[in-house]
Amino acid sequence: MSLRSLLRPVALGIATLPVFAPPEAPSPDPQIVFVSLRDGIEDIYVVDADGSNARRVTVTEPVEGEERGSWVPAWSPDYSRIVFASNRDDGGSANLYVVDADGSNLRRLTDHPGFDYTPDWSPDGKTIAFLSDRDGFRELYAMDADGSNVRRLTFQEEASGRICCPDWSPDGRKLAFGSFRAPTMMTQVLDLETGEATVLSNWAGQPRWSPDGEWIAYWGPGRQVHVMRPDGSDARQVTAVDGMANYAVWSPDGTRLVFNRMPGEGDFDGTELYIINVDGSGLSQLTHNDALDGHANWW
Repeated sequence: MSLRSLLRPVALGIATLPVFAPPEAPSPDPQIVFVSLRDGIEDIYVVDADGSNARRVTVTEPVEGEERGSWVPAWSPDYSRIVFASNRDDGGSANLYVVDADGSNLRRLTDHPGFDYTPDWSPDGKTIAFLSDRDGFRELYAMDADGSNVRRLTFQEEASGRICCPDWSPDGRKLAFGSFRAPTMMTQVLDLETGEATVLSNWAGQPRWSPDGEWIAYWGPGRQVHVMRPDGSDARQVTAVDGMANYAVWSPDGTRLVFNRMPGEGDFDGTELYIINVDGSGLSQLTHNDALDGHANWW
């Protein structure tokens, strides 16, 4: 599945939510990893948080008649490596790979004919959570960071077709994830000790925990970025852009969000990355590219 497929919108409800309190001054800008089509194939890039010094990390070789690429990158906790999904070696399936931040030492982590996607590294660096359909349904799995000891985490077959995007809580005890049970998109939190999944909010998807664990950013009403408390309370809208704002991730200091802005439904090639303060102020465009730029991860 390409990033364009992952970005395909789902109908959401509309609501007006209060604004967020002004953030403190941001810390010095670190780096953002993202996916881009700027060189003709979806690959992984890194850019400084002011939009400068963009450089390509992966080089996926094209295959005539096939849509190949590398997608959905996530930093390791020590920022030295990037885990990502790709069909670079076997076309129709997607597997997980890890590469050093400078593009060296590429290594394959999973080798399965199914679909492994949206990896996310645990805070202690020992485990990677990801989406897979290897048992017939798209469910959440975890594995050791070297690709060993794969185990299934969720058993939600009725919603599995639209489970997406696991994100670790900062203490490593929970995973937030999105799921779709027609006609509702929802955000759930999985307690890794008990195995119990709790629904936080309907009409909410693509959850991402703030660095301090006090908030979860998500795609919600109006096809905009929102935040809420980890118990589902105090929901507030952050973005109000034309088109659609989704796949938001936090800055390391928790004061800003980087997100995808799509000009309209299905208009993937116009997707760009933007940064905004969590109070909704300070909107700025990070990438400027005719092709798709999206699915960022910040450290």
